[in-house]
Amino acid sequence: ASEVGARVVLITPGRRGGHTWNHAFNTAGEALRRLGDLAGCLNLHLAVQPALPQFGRDCTFLSNLDKALDLLDRCNHPRVGLNLDLFHLGHDPLLCPRIPQFAKQVKTVQLCDSPARPSSEYDRHAPGDGELPLIDIVQALETAGYTGFYELQLQSEQIWANPYEPVLKHCRARFDALAEGVTAATLARTAV
Repeated sequence: ASEVGARVVLITPGRRGGHTWNHAFNTAGEALRRLGDLAGCLNLHLAVQPALPQFGRDCTFLSNLDKALDLLDRCNHPRVGLNLDLFHLGHDPLLCPRIPQFAKQVKTVQLCDSPARPSSEYDRHAPGDGELPLIDIVQALETAGYTGFYELQLQSEQIWANPYEPVLKHCRARFDALAEGVTAATLARTAV
């Protein structure tokens, strides 16, 4: 990752297996502290990836935001933070009000939209083509001081079936509309 100039490496800590929750969190926290030291030497950051339980049970025991934040608290390393994947975390109606509590721990945001009830892990859509409150989420992140990257994450068999250039144009238009919506929301809030 360092050799190709990446800034952030996503980490899925694996399954809990037969371990107790406490043991799994402590073991993963210690491993992340060690990896965080190494990442610092390479000018990298690490971001843990929680996943909805129906889609991530084979790769992570972090099935929601609270578990991810608990692991980050146990790890307590400046180079280790959160990957805010909106497919997995954007459906939570309490996400926006909570963002100020953890915004400083966000290392990257994976931006996408999705239906209210995704049918598979490949049910991601371009921003604005689903039902997530993306303007509110991005507005909350920006207001809380997030200055990192937004990565467009479109794992979708439907999108993959289309030619590349029209997909890029559509995603760019949707991303621009999202940015305009966030700007308008910001102006409306500061005018009040």
